[in-house]
Amino acid sequence: MVIDLIGDGGGMTAVYGAGVISALIEINNIMPRLRKAYASSGASGTFAFCLAGQHYLKYKIWVESLCSESGFIDRRRIFSGNMLDLDHLEFVFREKVPLDIEALKKSKVELYIAVTDYETGEGKYFTNRDDVDIIKVLKASKAAPVVYNKPIIINGRRYIDGDISSSLEEKIDLALTQGAKKIIAIDNNYNLSKNNQLSRLNYIILTRYSKTMPEKLQKVIYSYLNKPNKQRNDSRVFYIRPSQILPIGMLDNNKEKLKLTMEMGYKDTAENKKLRLFLDS
Repeated sequence: MVIDLIGDGGGMTAVYGAGVISALIEINNIMPRLRKAYASSGASGTFAFCLAGQHYLKYKIWVESLCSESGFIDRRRIFSGNMLDLDHLEFVFREKVPLDIEALKKSKVELYIAVTDYETGEGKYFTNRDDVDIIKVLKASKAAPVVYNKPIIINGRRYIDGDISSSLEEKIDLALTQGAKKIIAIDNNYNLSKNNQLSRLNYIILTRYSKTMPEKLQKVIYSYLNKPNKQRNDSRVFYIRPSQILPIGMLDNNKEKLKLTMEMGYKDTAENKKLRLFLDS
């Protein structure tokens, strides 16, 4: 039976999903069975590279190109609205470790990348079949308010972080609506420590900052900040979650922690007996 794959954001914690996908490909041979994939924010780039046949580049991207030595994250830049340097990420995807865009577009698997409309707050999905700059779409999907405030315009509309309007459960709903029979959902935000979760200070900053945004987007951000993390009990959905508290936080790009988190994702998936039963049933 065919499988749909779903991934979420969570800043640098999404490196866990990079390890998960590598194990799904190398241990579980999921690619021939994959039908559609849905991703937002931190997961979107990982999914794109995997569907382009470049999952082997995960370490070079996550650990070597986005670690602290790269300058990708710098808390001192928070007041300039560029704490998360997505311009650097765009350089990585286009030049340093280039995404094979042609292979991605030709993939038999349709990839849905979630973004949020800045003016309306509505969620939108671009796919690898659309006639758009896919690198710009990946960049927009990660453009979280406060940490990256530069406008990203696609077809005349400004878009920001897809997580705001499309939670993991909402992506699951979409997949089921589109005929999914079995879904693997990577939930790297499930087992976070208090230090990794959205802190009270971050909550206050984002709440206050949102008041400078269009009214409809303000309401969506408020809903995003206060939405409970509910997960369904559905035999069609299999969640892959961290087996223990992640070594890394949302805005932490320590090289060793990135490596350890990726390895945890790989191990949790490779050794998951329930996952094998789900795939075989």
